[in-house]
Amino acid sequence: VLDAATLRHAAHAQNISNAAIPGYRPLQVNFEQQLTMARSQLLARNDESGSRRALDSVQPRIEELPASTQDGTDTIKIDAEVAKMMQNAVYYQSLLTALGKNGSILRMAVRGGGG
Repeated sequence: VLDAATLRHAAHAQNISNAAIPGYRPLQVNFEQQLTMARSQLLARNDESGSRRALDSVQPRIEELPASTQDGTDTIKIDAEVAKMMQNAVYYQSLLTALGKNGSILRMAVRGGGG
């Protein structure tokens, strides 16, 4: 999940820096769709090897968005892209905070509950 957030940040940065370039196609990260598909596969299967393959196939990827205008280019709204980038930064920081707390709990459990 951290890898997906890192790639998403890079995609937003790329979109912002190339917003004025004619013909530039914006980038997006494909991750949540893959998680949804893997979840569906996991719920449909009872065998563990198939479940493992479904999870192993989930990898975040940067993809070009399909062209939505008639000339095959997209207009990037910089303010919206910056807002998405900031939202992703907050999400990333939240993930790091949760990961740190989880690590603290594990360290405490290994030490036997003592500080």
